[in-house]
Amino acid sequence: MITVNNFESMEAYKTLKSSMNQVDKRVENISSGLRINSADDDAAGIAVSEKMRSQIGGMDTSLRNTQDRISLLQTAEGGLAQVNSILERMKELAVHASNDTLTNQDRSHVQEEVDKLRDEINKISNTTQFNKQKLLDGSMGGLWSSDDNNTRAYINGGLTSINEFGEKISTEGNYKIDLIAYDTGKTQVQKTNVMKYLEDDLNNNNNIPLPDTELININNFYDSDGTFILETSKQLTISQGNANTEINIYAHDTLKSLENKLNYAIGWDLKQNKYTDTSENFAKYIYLSESADNTSQSLSGTFVIRSAVAGKNGNLYFSGDESLLNALGLNVVQESTESIFNATISDMHNNKNIADVKITGNNLKGVINPNVDVEFNSMAGIKSKWDELSKSYKLSAEEFSTTLHLSDNTTIFHIGADKGEELLINIGDTSSTALGLDSVDVLTRETANKSVGLIDNAIDKILTQRSKIGAYTNSMEHTANNLTIMSQNLSLSQSRIRDADTAKEAIELVRAKIFEQSGTSMISQANQASKNVLQLMM
Repeated sequence: MITVNNFESMEAYKTLKSSMNQVDKRVENISSGLRINSADDDAAGIAVSEKMRSQIGGMDTSLRNTQDRISLLQTAEGGLAQVNSILERMKELAVHASNDTLTNQDRSHVQEEVDKLRDEINKISNTTQFNKQKLLDGSMGGLWSSDDNNTRAYINGGLTSINEFGEKISTEGNYKIDLIAYDTGKTQVQKTNVMKYLEDDLNNNNNIPLPDTELININNFYDSDGTFILETSKQLTISQGNANTEINIYAHDTLKSLENKLNYAIGWDLKQNKYTDTSENFAKYIYLSESADNTSQSLSGTFVIRSAVAGKNGNLYFSGDESLLNALGLNVVQESTESIFNATISDMHNNKNIADVKITGNNLKGVINPNVDVEFNSMAGIKSKWDELSKSYKLSAEEFSTTLHLSDNTTIFHIGADKGEELLINIGDTSSTALGLDSVDVLTRETANKSVGLIDNAIDKILTQRSKIGAYTNSMEHTANNLTIMSQNLSLSQSRIRDADTAKEAIELVRAKIFEQSGTSMISQANQASKNVLQLMM
């Protein structure tokens, strides 16, 4: 028998210690519910499970983000629905104004409602927000600035696209737009009825009133019953594009003072003075014609009213009391035509030519980017100079340049748990200008009829946006469902790797405790061997 080293006890202790470790491990697994509590439990398993745990966390966060994205899209769609409703009302008004059962005064009231509806569209465009982000003003696609107050960009979607290789391509940057009108177009010219004295005066140039004749002495301002229509003053509204002004006409105004009022209203109030060298010929009363038959001043006794601005942006429309408009009897003797420009667009950073295009009017649609429309001054580089020989405004062109800065602000939704899982969202500008509603005019039957087509185009744009948002929303809902399923499946897979099987762990715990108790008993038995040595010595 050996007493120095109690090998039996040492062997029993080793086995007991292992059993105790097993008991501690099973208690830890059962109490934590995990099979793997640290890396030494299962090095490969913990690596896989931690990756899965990270992915599950990302998916759960992405799922919450998806719900926010759906809320954002629903907010935008709600704003577009209201714009759609407003456009339908505007169309009803335009169709109504296209009917000649309405007087000019009636149409002016209809125009007032159209203007208010247009203002409401702009309000919706500027105030529809989600988490302080404007949704319908184009800023979710891009931001812009320009060196010219008349140069504007309308963002109809994002400036970034993704190519077939998954690379993002953006058209943000600085662009120079060089313009020259090779066809300057024509300006509008209107004429009134021939003015006549209230009583015949054959000694005075065949009854043509003098410029200082008061309106109370002009036959035109009396109705068929002989009632003077200017017993109380009447207001004449002059509209050009989005601007309008009013002049008051009184009984004791003269033909010359009426001419001066018209010139001031067109030149200063409607700001046509900045395009021409004279402000005295927008309106002209022709007392004695000294012109050849092929000019607008060939007929004595009439007012000639001219615009110095080519195209629809320079057209003048008159509205007011029906009897006053009948007295004037305005009719267009020269229709305006749009200027035709050659436009060259270049990248200012590398001087690379982007495009050379020929356009009618002052809009570059989708040239720099399919989602960007650029509007510039319709009189860009065009000067309007009075020509005394032809009694008209002559237009001449010179080179004109403007610059546009575009900054990408494309809305990107992260739709997954990993890098690159993104969706680009395009919500365009829905302001009245971007929708082409600035030219909606119902002051005459002809313009009201044209406005129906403009409103139809705007409705198409809004419906396109709503369809796009509906598609995005459906996509987000499918994304949310997919993320939920993926998260559940990954959680199940991760559970199989990492979670403890409680029933099995309980069995192993009982087994370990049995070995622990057995080991304790064996140590006790091993210790009895030392006592036997003492008996030999006694």
